[in-house]
Amino acid sequence: MSSPPLVFFILGRDLERDGTLNRDVTPHLPIMEISSLLSTFTSQPSILLEPIAYRMYMSPPGIPLDSGLIEFMKRATTLHFMGTQDYKYHSPMESLQDATLDFLEVIEADQSFLDHLSSRTQLKTGMVTFSIARIYHGVPITKDIDQAMKERLGEIFRVHARMKVNLENPDIPINILISTPAGTRVGFMFFISLHGRGYRKRDYTHRLSGKRPTFAVGTMNPPLTTLMVNLCTMKPTSRSLFLDPFCGTGGILIEALVQGFPVLGLDIDGSKLEGCRKNLLHFNQRGNWNPVGIHLVQGSIFNLPFRDGLAGGVNGAIRIICTDPPYGRISSLNSRPLLGYITKLLHVGLNAKKICFAMPERKKNKLKSVLGEFMVKSPFSFNVEVIPYHHHSSFKRVIVQLVRKPA
Repeated sequence: MSSPPLVFFILGRDLERDGTLNRDVTPHLPIMEISSLLSTFTSQPSILLEPIAYRMYMSPPGIPLDSGLIEFMKRATTLHFMGTQDYKYHSPMESLQDATLDFLEVIEADQSFLDHLSSRTQLKTGMVTFSIARIYHGVPITKDIDQAMKERLGEIFRVHARMKVNLENPDIPINILISTPAGTRVGFMFFISLHGRGYRKRDYTHRLSGKRPTFAVGTMNPPLTTLMVNLCTMKPTSRSLFLDPFCGTGGILIEALVQGFPVLGLDIDGSKLEGCRKNLLHFNQRGNWNPVGIHLVQGSIFNLPFRDGLAGGVNGAIRIICTDPPYGRISSLNSRPLLGYITKLLHVGLNAKKICFAMPERKKNKLKSVLGEFMVKSPFSFNVEVIPYHHHSSFKRVIVQLVRKPA
């Protein structure tokens, strides 16, 4: 029995915007997010994605692309497409037009692959139907090339694989992917996926701060809050608490609630906690989201009203910490208080598996120095990445992901 095709991912949102592609920048945050979600779904301690083309990454063997994974990955904020790699070709041609013609000639002459497609007709009554669902591209491509490729591939599959076109409800929606090879700009890579899912449209509008019952200036919004929750996600259980020790009006906790976590919010401001309560209750009642525990406590992380690692009066242990601290206080910290803040986060998370927090970008170098010294003896490993703040182009956040090392 042959092994299932490997699953690959297209990361990022700028794949089809001409002139905005930066092939010299590794998409660290998308890689971290997809790896975290895959690790949670498969219950594997760590997942390493292999780069195969520009913004295209392959999962390790043994991860089947089933309906469960397709549904689970809907929560990803940086995933553009996920599918099986059923065909791969690297054209050495320097121009995209020549490479496309080269790819089409190779496909038409590859009788083994065409027979693989036509063999599916034996599994159904009548002729198997198909459509060219979409051409994804990590290179600028003209509409003429896009349309010409669809028409030529459609003709090849119809004639040589004996399949019938059905644009409305095909048995096999075929996705074509074009990119440049990983680590080099020589030639073009072409992929065919017979089982895939695009993740282009996501609607966070109703969860933005202006749409919540309680509004607060400076509150972090999705998709950034969703991304941070995904970076420290794990399979929710009734006793695995998700803590935000600077919860404010609940921007991060709302996203954790959506994913089914019992949430614990801590804030020194009682009025913000009341706003957080209203927001969480509002979103806990929407759609099909399962009701989970909501626990809010007034207090400071530097003077906890409960024991480290446990929440007094709450049935459960803190397994995840995710927070966006108030920058007025944190931004003024020098190395020693900054170390104390990070140390406190880890002490609160004695039983935590993952920790994720944000800080101002200007503290990046100091933060890396503090983490570098502290993590030598820490049970956590860490990743640091800088992303621009969505509401103000001049403000950048550092996103820090701490993951407990395997025992």
